Amino acid sequence: MDMLLLFSVIIMALLILNTIVLIMRIRAAPDKPIGKGIGLVLGLAIGLTLWIPLTYLFGNQTAGIIAGSITGIILAIGLELYSAQVRKRLES
Repeated sequence: MDMLLLFSVIIMALLILNTIVLIMRIRAAPDKPIGKGIGLVLGLAIGLTLWIPLTYLFGNQTAGIIAGSITGIILAIGLELYSAQVRKRLES
């Protein structure tokens, strides 16, 4: 197995665990701000780590980069919307 692929998968697993911890933290203490943009950073970081595995999966570097970027953007927007929804629920 390629070392770069293995390294990418390990980092992606750690980022996914970090995302799960962030969601649990948002649920546990919604009144404590986590900072706007944290979900954006995590989502885009996961998308970046997906570039290499998706390049191997698709067999094309361009397709892997595009798919990883789209996945990262969708995750980032989803995390930010979830965080905003929890904040609004707390304010009302």
